Amino acid sequence: MRHFGKLLALTAIALAFAGTPAAQADPGINNGSVDGRISVGTDVECNWVGGSYTGGPPPAALTILKDSVNPILQCTGASVVVNKDIATTFDDGAGTATFAEVDVTGNRIGIACSYRATNVVLNRIGTTREYQGNFTGTRYAGSIFVCPSQHTGTAWVKFY
Repeated sequence: MRHFGKLLALTAIALAFAGTPAAQADPGINNGSVDGRISVGTDVECNWVGGSYTGGPPPAALTILKDSVNPILQCTGASVVVNKDIATTFDDGAGTATFAEVDVTGNRIGIACSYRATNVVLNRIGTTREYQGNFTGTRYAGSIFVCPSQHTGTAWVKFY
């Protein structure tokens, strides 16, 4: 019995040193869905639950489908439409997800402004498939007198 106790203790020590690498994410459910939240300034926030992606599952490259997000996108402060599918890659070693191009149009009181953010890098939360961070979008369409040239914000995304 004493030998079994030593073996158990050695196994526990080995696991403590080997551990679960912090850089590796939990594989999760992998059902092809994605939730997200984007905030711009203090007055615009958009959420969606149950969007879908092709490719993947993470950490393989995938594409978030705009046609799956737009119908369920709920926003306060403005109406927002995602204009393009969003190609996404993962670097588990660095704990990041990179969104190649996020292209949206916001509309407030009948005035439309379109913004594009490229190479948006969000940081993984722990070992989950949740990512968060900041981004800056640059105006590419809309009135220069009404639409600011840039908008900064925060984003959170969770892949299943």
